[in-house]
Amino acid sequence: METLQGDPAATQEARVGTKLIHDRCMRMFRGPITDDRQSSFFGDKLRSRYAIDLDGHVFKDTETLMRLEWKRAIAIRENQLRGDSAVLAAMHEADRALGPIWDRHPNKTYGEIEAMYLAQYRNGNGNGHAAVVGA
Repeated sequence: METLQGDPAATQEARVGTKLIHDRCMRMFRGPITDDRQSSFFGDKLRSRYAIDLDGHVFKDTETLMRLEWKRAIAIRENQLRGDSAVLAAMHEADRALGPIWDRHPNKTYGEIEAMYLAQYRNGNGNGHAAVVGA
């Protein structure tokens, strides 16, 4: 039997964790998302079920949502989109900053490139931006 980094206890812990995650996902899902019911008036624009809690653990079929649950699902989706937009903006900002270095070292990871950027920022050119590697 293979072990994680030669550690049987870590291997067992990973197996237990994996099983817990699997079991929780199966409890959350409880069947296919699509089925043979007649499609909605809105076609495939709406999902067949939505999360009605912030953690995304409680899902309910769209056709069974009460008004308050429907409004809650909308609010949750709006919060997700705001969060996704903020993350996407941060990713673009990081790409603009790290891009010149990463273009010169495309086989390095994000973490390696960020470390290079920060090292140059500490020794930077005084304008708040790191000097570009190799410039």
